[in-house]
Amino acid sequence: MDIDAVVTWVHGADPAHMVARARYQPVAEPGSELDLATKMRRFRDNGELRHCLRSLRNHAPWLRTIWLLTDDQVPDFLDGDIAARHGVRLVSHRHVFRGHEDLLPTFNSLSIETMLWRIEGLAERFLYLNDDMMLTGPVEPGDFFAEDGRTVLRGRWTDASAKIEPAFHEENKLRGVDRAGGDRARYFSPGHAVYPMRVSPLAESYAADPAGFVENARPRFRDRGQWWPVSFCHHRLLARDAVVTRDGKDVVHFPVGWTAKAEPKDVARRLWTLRKPHVKMTCLNFMEEVLRKAPDAYGRLAVATGPAAPWEKDAG
Repeated sequence: MDIDAVVTWVHGADPAHMVARARYQPVAEPGSELDLATKMRRFRDNGELRHCLRSLRNHAPWLRTIWLLTDDQVPDFLDGDIAARHGVRLVSHRHVFRGHEDLLPTFNSLSIETMLWRIEGLAERFLYLNDDMMLTGPVEPGDFFAEDGRTVLRGRWTDASAKIEPAFHEENKLRGVDRAGGDRARYFSPGHAVYPMRVSPLAESYAADPAGFVENARPRFRDRGQWWPVSFCHHRLLARDAVVTRDGKDVVHFPVGWTAKAEPKDVARRLWTLRKPHVKMTCLNFMEEVLRKAPDAYGRLAVATGPAAPWEKDAG
């Protein structure tokens, strides 16, 4: 079966991006949800993308195409011509938002996720990654899509039926469950890892209710009222009995809260676990803090993600 990967990336310190963001960014009360949605940390490029792309080449050479989705930005290290020869394709927000260009520019990962499945030529089965997600060991297609066609999900079953006001992102997850006709008393919450996705559940829902997709993609910054397309897709597949669930023990996560509070020795110890044979992927949600507490973090990631890719201009 053909399997692609879609990676989203933004260079928040790019002057053009900063001007556009300042133009649309509303004033937020410190500590508010809007403040959390507009913090520079969400847009900062800490160099993770190099290792994300490198890891896909080294650990999943069976991928057909790696699509890098950006706001017409190109990473400094990437030689586009060489990358294209190795199956890496740059694709613009303008492409996936075609017909809905009035929603651009957007600075909202949820809005981008609502439309990213519209890449022309994207395989029915694909892996979705943010730039802070990467593979740390060899993987096979069966780690994400079983031989019988079912999608392999990592995470845990959760009961959120009694929660009056879930946390910001959990509410986005639950709204995805609601849209898919799922049950908040038993929903599958995916871990922060590579997300296996299918185009068809999203395409079918868009065809049935394009206005619902447009409204979800409208906020330029993350909003509690949005539904998470990843959760929606997974729960549509769950309703079809087209899913295999796993506990995610092959994932090492560096969440924001944990990383902020952890001692440097604990961050270093968690980085060390990336070398364990059973660990296949990681997500570093707060890379700048990881680097502050473990300055050799990129050295550890270089070992985990493998040798430089041929498209890296400065690899030599």
